[in-house]
Amino acid sequence: MRPSSLALAAVLSAALACAHAPSAKERRGAEIHHDLGLEALRAGRAPDALREFDQALAAVEEFPEAHLGRGLVLELGFGRLDEAEKAYRRALALRPGYSEAHNDLGQLLAKTGRLQAAVAEFDLALADMMYREPYVARCNKGQALWRMGRKDEGLAELRTCLSMAPRYCDGRRELGRIRLSEGQITEALEELDAYARSCDQRPDAHLQLGLARMKAGDLAGARAAFEKCQAIGDGTNEGEECRRSLGRLQ
Repeated sequence: MRPSSLALAAVLSAALACAHAPSAKERRGAEIHHDLGLEALRAGRAPDALREFDQALAAVEEFPEAHLGRGLVLELGFGRLDEAEKAYRRALALRPGYSEAHNDLGQLLAKTGRLQAAVAEFDLALADMMYREPYVARCNKGQALWRMGRKDEGLAELRTCLSMAPRYCDGRRELGRIRLSEGQITEALEELDAYARSCDQRPDAHLQLGLARMKAGDLAGARAAFEKCQAIGDGTNEGEECRRSLGRLQ
């Protein structure tokens, strides 16, 4: 191609890029749809959330936060794991250092049994010194390492997670359940009691504490935990499980 042709191609390329670049109005509209999608996701309205994220991406496709949100609703709201993984990977293609996306992709990989790849994603999330919630990735990494048979490393990650965020509900839950599965009843009760105290309005916290107390032979304590779970979890799966557990204690 001659120099004059190269120059013309460059001008045309720049013009096309400008023609397709989203306007400030389109970006603002996409941000509004993204925020509405997050609100719907937190409220458990998965169809509404997916619609809002799709509208955000229709306006601005190169919007990593919207791809991440779309992945979350596809995974958690619909169980469409393959599509969710694609959404997480698209978010990372647009922003390679996106720690939240590395963590969310990692937990999906762990969920589908790809534990080594999951740990690699958690490490990428943790490499970002600006990551606002590193304890989440540490907890997820600890669980993955435990499942891989690297139990001491897994426990160390979980303890580090809780040293960073002592009231982190999922960290307390998972460490308590691991302790219980290993027959470490006293340690399990300590963790699950802390879980129930820190996350008092979460029915699952009282369910897990009740199950641990049953295993320890503390039937009165188990009954109290199941009753609390049933009271605050009316209409939930956890509340129903606590109701059945109470029936078995009669």
